[in-house]
Amino acid sequence: SYTGMLTGYYGYQVHPFTLMALPAAITVAWNPDYLTRDLGWQLSFTAFFGVLVLAPLIEERIISRPSLIVGLLVESTCAHAATLPLIMWRFDSVSIIAPVANLFVLPFIPLAMALSFIAGVAGMVLPWPAAGWLSSPATGLLGLCVLAAQWFASLPFTSASVHMTGWMVVAFYGVLLIATWVLWQRRGLQEVRGSLLAGTMKQ
Repeated sequence: SYTGMLTGYYGYQVHPFTLMALPAAITVAWNPDYLTRDLGWQLSFTAFFGVLVLAPLIEERIISRPSLIVGLLVESTCAHAATLPLIMWRFDSVSIIAPVANLFVLPFIPLAMALSFIAGVAGMVLPWPAAGWLSSPATGLLGLCVLAAQWFASLPFTSASVHMTGWMVVAFYGVLLIATWVLWQRRGLQEVRGSLLAGTMKQ
């Protein structure tokens, strides 16, 4: 995510699959158990897939009039859908209100990540009092996000008991990857048609 922000700031385009595959490969090489046993790692990368890959494709191919609110809703729904099988498999339940809760929390996540990055660097190079002061904004913002999530979770009828087997999870992600590939292929065809049309107009 930091790589994407930095490359975007300096005008470079990074393929979303590369943006995901590189940190995934590094972390798995560091600890192979992340791939099979670490639920936090699995949920993080499936959510990134929903936000970085699936959401932009849906916005380009399906949403005719994109806006900030619509974009946030699409990203929230895609992140939730990408993590849903793992959640149902591990916890035997699903949050019904999660897409709405994410809509309120998601706008603050980039700022929270940036503040956390600053706090992490400060913790490595500065003594404790100064590092503690610089980490306060990140701690406060993340605390507010947690409080918002807890408040939404406390509402009645916000979850349902649903169980998925391992094979059902594999089948779900297989369908999701196929749908993503179809959207990606259509995007490529659209770009080719746009290039041909632009060339024809120039002639």
